[in-house]
Amino acid sequence: MITWCLNHARLHTCLIMAAVFSKSVSSAEHSEAKARPQVPSFVLGERFESYDELEAKLKQYEKATYTQWWKRDCRTVDAAKRRVNRQLSDKIRYYEVVFKCINGGRKFKSKGEGIRSTMTFRQNCPAELSLIASEDGNGLVVKKFLDEHNHPVNKVIVMSSVNS
Repeated sequence: MITWCLNHARLHTCLIMAAVFSKSVSSAEHSEAKARPQVPSFVLGERFESYDELEAKLKQYEKATYTQWWKRDCRTVDAAKRRVNRQLSDKIRYYEVVFKCINGGRKFKSKGEGIRSTMTFRQNCPAELSLIASEDGNGLVVKKFLDEHNHPVNKVIVMSSVNS
């Protein structure tokens, strides 16, 4: 009987410790999940009513993912109105616009003789966000979103490039 009581007490203690441990792990996981910000993402077909709305989301996205994007190509609403036979809102600012990771971009053909040594951070990163005016001309719609980078993406790298 005494042996049973000791075994029962050990089992009871183990069960209590397991419950406390699982509760602390799940609360730690919960607080870690709360600390990590929800990463806003872009979805094919997602619509923005104005360029300012798009720009605000892109800034949030850059901050959450530790990336930087630049406007690679664009066609303004004014230029598109001459070629496209439909109404376009001035709020969207661009008929089409393409953003690229700052580590991507256009190929550059030097006209120099290569005497000076130069450095670049361009790595032909394929990450891209492409938008076009909606059918009704009152919004911008995500046409392509590729968020695969061919370089490390983290806070230290972004902060060092911002501060330099």
